[in-house]
Order: sequence, then C-alpha cells, then structure tokens
Amino acid sequence: MPEETNDKNTIRPVGENVIVPIKAEELVGKAIEMKKDGLRLSQAHCSWVNNQYEVSYSFANDETLAYTTLRICVGRTAELSSISEIYPYAAFYENEMEELFGLKIRFKDLDYHNKLYRIKVKAPFLPEDQRDVSTDTAQEKTGAADAPAGQKEDAN
Repeated sequence: MPEETNDKNTIRPVGENVIVPIKAEELVGKAIEMKKDGLRLSQAHCSWVNNQYEVSYSFANDETLAYTTLRICVGRTAELSSISEIYPYAAFYENEMEELFGLKIRFKDLDYHNKLYRIKVKAPFLPEDQRDVSTDTAQEKTGAADAPAGQKEDAN
C-alpha cells in the first residue's frame, strides 16, 4: 500500500479507492449505508461519456483515507433522486450537475432552479446535440410543443 508523509514527518498508509457501479434506484439506499458507516461525502461529479451520464459520488473515511465511489451510468432522459436529505451539502453538487449537464435530480432539499451559475447556455457541459433531448422527448410524448402554456391540446 502506498504511503504518505504528513506535515509532522510521520508516515501513514494511504487508503484504497474503490469504485462501486450501482443502479440509479440504489443511490439513496447506498448513501444511507455510507452515512451509517461514518463516511463523509467528499465529492460528487457528473460527466458525459459514451452518450450517457457517468455520475460519481465519492465518500471518504477520514481515519483510513479510503474512498468509496458510487458510480451510476444513465441515459440522457434519466432522473436521479437527491441524497441531500442524507448529506445536506450534496444539494450544491446536485444543482451543479443539473445546471451544467442537464441531469435531472429530484427531491433536492435546496433547489436553485438552474440559477446556481450565471450562464447563458443550457447545460453547457453537454455536447450541443444533446442539450434539449429531454425537453424534446417530453414534448413528443405530450404534444405540448404546440399548445400554449397551461392549456391542453384539443382532442379534435
């Protein structure tokens, strides 16, 4: 196992980093397990890889310096449930993922409604051809693109 030297010149082992692939529906339950195990949410990240989101939530054990990263791969129109009720500060990571990548995250305790950053482009970290996919898909299913806001499409 690698070692590190801290500012007191003592050597201690550096912890292991484990990546655990999970399904989207397992995220909240696994986050609860991490919290029960005393792990700290140290980072959450989203990226667009191979035409899908790759979402990572990393949890640190400050005693052993070990990391456990929960990795979720989902399609463009998927929605994740927030873990901000378990780790309140996760809301900042999740708002960022939603605003910069367009990843839908439900049930955030603190929702900035895409106003965390002052940006002009919707989901600027996605390829241009992916930016409106979820909106277009929803409009195709409901026919809402042509109907005025708040009105249903006429059945005739």
